[in-house]
Amino acid sequence: MEQFSEHIEKLLAYHDYVVVPQLGGFVTQKQTAIITADKILAPQLSIAFNPLMKHADGLLAIEIARSRGITFRRANEIIHEEVEKVQKQLNIGKDFLLGNIGTLSKDKSGNIQFEPATKLSFLPGNFAFN
Repeated sequence: MEQFSEHIEKLLAYHDYVVVPQLGGFVTQKQTAIITADKILAPQLSIAFNPLMKHADGLLAIEIARSRGITFRRANEIIHEEVEKVQKQLNIGKDFLLGNIGTLSKDKSGNIQFEPATKLSFLPGNFAFN
């Protein structure tokens, strides 16, 4: 069975963002090329996290339902269960590794912070550079 984060990775490969209901949205961002004295780094995609994007658009539930052969309703239940696991771990002060996407944590004010993974080769725009 696919892990929750793998569904998000699949969707980020083809969409600009993925909303995880009641958690936030993961958004791909284009980074410009960087020119230094001795090299040129090609433009790449990075991932940011927006905790204000909490309203479900159904994309993640549709992906989970389709790939697992379950109902849309059951897919939403799975999302809810997974988000509860993430929030529990964050609430006890532990970081949550979200597959190849990055790591979620909470700061001292209780705000969710996101640190993207260093290699985002699952994004097609980065494939040749990682």
